[in-house]
Amino acid sequence: MHPYSINSSERERVTCFIALVSTVAALLVNRFFVSHGTVLPWWLDAPSVTLIFGLLYSLFDRSVWRWRVLHRTGLICTPNLGGTWLGSVTSSVDGGVECHEATLVVEQYWTRISVSMKTAKSKSSSVVAAMIGETASRTTLCYEYRNEPVPCAEKEMHAHRGSAQLTIGRDSRVLEGEYYTGRDRQTHGSMRFELQ
Repeated sequence: MHPYSINSSERERVTCFIALVSTVAALLVNRFFVSHGTVLPWWLDAPSVTLIFGLLYSLFDRSVWRWRVLHRTGLICTPNLGGTWLGSVTSSVDGGVECHEATLVVEQYWTRISVSMKTAKSKSSSVVAAMIGETASRTTLCYEYRNEPVPCAEKEMHAHRGSAQLTIGRDSRVLEGEYYTGRDRQTHGSMRFELQ
């Protein structure tokens, strides 16, 4: 997995909120121990805010951000694309008339993502990505990928880089868009996937 960027300020807002909660939690823990006659040593008390922040941030990054209530209230606008998507790819190689079956697997945290695609002839994986919220109900995932042909692919196929743009609507289970390959192949095509 690698980091991805988003064009919203939600990460700054949530990070500040987690920092505030961590500070309050550390104060409450300290007061609890003091009220019970225990004084924590400085080397344990001083890093408590950082420790609590790290734990809360990690928990939020891995799972809490997916909670539907956070998306419904608008606190989180990053769509959860994680899962297995089945669909097809068309290519300019064959004039865009033939649909090639493809499987897209998206692993996603709030701050990290991995997009992998597999067809009968090749497999690819993302190296960098960004999510662009175009409207409140439409987001585009843009990513650059590295593609490698499978051993039994045609001789003309070789490893290459490319980029893809896939758009999803709010509460949609369909990702669709286009891809372009680098100068050595100079191909393009369309992709459409449905979440399984």
